Amino acid sequence: MKTIAMIPVRGGSKSIPKKNCKMLAGKPLVLWAATAAVEAESIDEVYVATDCQDVRDVVQQSGLPIRLIDRDPSTCLDTATTESAMLDFMSKVDFDVLVLLQATSPLTSPNDIDRAVAQLAQPGVDSVVSCVEWKRFFWSNDTLAKPINYVPAQRPRRQDFDGWQMENGAIYVTPREVLEKYECRVGQSPSTITMPPHTAVEIDEPDDWVILENFMMRHHQD
Repeated sequence: MKTIAMIPVRGGSKSIPKKNCKMLAGKPLVLWAATAAVEAESIDEVYVATDCQDVRDVVQQSGLPIRLIDRDPSTCLDTATTESAMLDFMSKVDFDVLVLLQATSPLTSPNDIDRAVAQLAQPGVDSVVSCVEWKRFFWSNDTLAKPINYVPAQRPRRQDFDGWQMENGAIYVTPREVLEKYECRVGQSPSTITMPPHTAVEIDEPDDWVILENFMMRHHQD
């Protein structure tokens, strides 16, 4: 089984210009997820798929064993889905299992990646999604709102509430045949791994950068 990690990165970020090359806690953002993939025991090869020369330069100058591959321009549009980048990658690279990592989730660790890949071996599992445990009460958007995941008259204490698993956008593990069949990173029988609560923060807005940099200093060992 050939297991490959792919980090899709484009140069057209508008909320934080050139964010993937910007220094976060002493390292360019794109290199945090890439370094975790390089250090993960379950990963055979690491690719950064990009349309940005600045990203290529950062990766090449890092000296890490990371392969660069060009993204089709159609997968770099604001309206393009991550799946379009995965399908484009699949048409160019041979693999049995694809591990999608997001550069905007720099708190991902090599152990997180290895746990996600190992979870795919569980009986009946056809894909894996990383999540965090979210102990919050949800309501519908109706004018007369309805509780979704609890009964207000029987409001549980936090310590007695199982909570929900919320995608944190960090890791997706997808076998090639599942991606080919469904054209989706998640199959019909997915499983989850739970990552620490602070990994729920992704870098999409400038305020996220400040929060993540603080978390990096507190929780991540380089």
